Amino acid sequence: MKTFTLDAAPLRAAQHMQARGDIRYFLNGIHLNKKAGAVEATNGHYLADIKTDLDTLPRSMIINISGAVPAKAHKINFTEVDKTKGLIEFLDLDGKPFKLSCYSVVDGVFPDIGGAIEKHKPQAVDSISFNPEYAGIIGKAIKALSASSYPGLKMQMSGNNSIIKITSRTAPDATFYLMPMSER
Repeated sequence: MKTFTLDAAPLRAAQHMQARGDIRYFLNGIHLNKKAGAVEATNGHYLADIKTDLDTLPRSMIINISGAVPAKAHKINFTEVDKTKGLIEFLDLDGKPFKLSCYSVVDGVFPDIGGAIEKHKPQAVDSISFNPEYAGIIGKAIKALSASSYPGLKMQMSGNNSIIKITSRTAPDATFYLMPMSER
């Protein structure tokens, strides 16, 4: 059995961003992208790209964690039962385990988020429409990465109908992207 340990905060944040019950089943999980050193999640309307240390990860994979990552979890130990599932042990700040769970590996290919990111070129815009609930979800994800009660969001527009890049000074390793809404 292979084991690996990851920081809990990026996974807790990514859970806010992953799809739920989507027919595009590969979006219903969190992509642990070993090559990019990033935890990625999207539902097609918003996207998280959170840089983190994935050196202990045996390979890139899409996982679906059973239940929410607890707020007091500092690290997560993963034990691979087989290529499709495994056990999770949540550790507190002192490294003591306090809760067990499981995860499943989602069979599929996660979208190449590089295409959306590379297209983002900041520019002035007249106006832009987006779903405010989605901005709120991104705010929750940023709070999951930060100890600050007031993380603040920085939004960079890239055209009237183009992707919005969102960052926060309190979560410098994370970048979020929000898709605009049609004004019709």
